Amino acid sequence: MNKLLSFFSIALLILLSAASRCSREVPFDGSALQNSSWQLSHQDGYPVQEEDYFRGLPTLNLTSDSSYSGSTGCNQMNGSYQLEADRISISMAAMTKMGCPGSGEADFTTRLFGESRLELSGDTLRFLKEGGEEKLRFWRMAE
Repeated sequence: MNKLLSFFSIALLILLSAASRCSREVPFDGSALQNSSWQLSHQDGYPVQEEDYFRGLPTLNLTSDSSYSGSTGCNQMNGSYQLEADRISISMAAMTKMGCPGSGEADFTTRLFGESRLELSGDTLRFLKEGGEEKLRFWRMAE
């Protein structure tokens, strides 16, 4: 009986050890974002529609020197970003000033500029609020 109890105890310890190794998060690899181009697909968890933007869906191009460029769906934008672990902080340096109908551009830039937590899974990049709610979701554009 003691041998059987010892066997099950050891088996349980091995299973618990294996499970704890599997549940550890993999560190965020920011190098995968360098020299990448993204197009907006979702905002606040909902799919975006191209007709909500005057000049097509917003885009974001990230470079290896911590600068970015892209489109708000109406105006062109550029500036710099800082990446630290799984957090990105994006600041606006310049944006063209064309008048844009609707609220698409303002809705997008409000969520883009500032600090966000990032999740990268395959060709999907998510900008998250501090509590984990999705602000923006992008898909990787073909190079």
